Amino acid sequence: HLSQADPAPAGDYGHAAIAALVDGGHFQQAAQFGELVGSEKYPFLFKSAFFQWSRNQPDQALAAAGSIRDPLLRAKAYGEVISGWAWADPRGLAGHALDMPAGTERTQALAESLPLWIEKDPDGAIDWINQNDSGPEFDSGLAAMANMQSFIVHKPATAMGLASDINDPALRTHTLRNVFRQWALSDPSAARRYLDSTSNPADRATLNREIEDLPL
Repeated sequence: HLSQADPAPAGDYGHAAIAALVDGGHFQQAAQFGELVGSEKYPFLFKSAFFQWSRNQPDQALAAAGSIRDPLLRAKAYGEVISGWAWADPRGLAGHALDMPAGTERTQALAESLPLWIEKDPDGAIDWINQNDSGPEFDSGLAAMANMQSFIVHKPATAMGLASDINDPALRTHTLRNVFRQWALSDPSAARRYLDSTSNPADRATLNREIEDLPL
């Protein structure tokens, strides 16, 4: 009613309403309100409702997103559910992804959860990957993890190992080169030692060309 009577700040009213509903634990009502008033003119309201719902009740939020009839809205809701779940519980989302059917949604869940998990618990995340990595659906997540600046700076050899596990040849090569270049610029001696110990001839040739092109 406020938005209809005073449309100029309607987005602000909607944001306040979403925040109040979420604060009270009324996540389904927040999502319904967001869909009603925010799906077109104020899409951030719709997205915020599902993001916040997923941070608190991911299973329920996921089910609600899946019940939306409009395919475009359903895809937007699903994206926010995955993002919110990843922020709140990346390990839980990664585990859930293993139970999902192969495809884009599973890949998206792994791509969002793995980098956030490794920020919180790098050893646990890497152990989980070593036990569960089952193919190309892990690639975007592995690439994101390998390219994290905190990993490249503090654990470059581990970042290279993650890049080496990527299945897609083009993405694997690109990620290896990017990580190795940054490592060589910051610590050329250590990067050279890694290069000398590399057993894969193709990788050795690729990384050797990379280091030769650097202004060291």
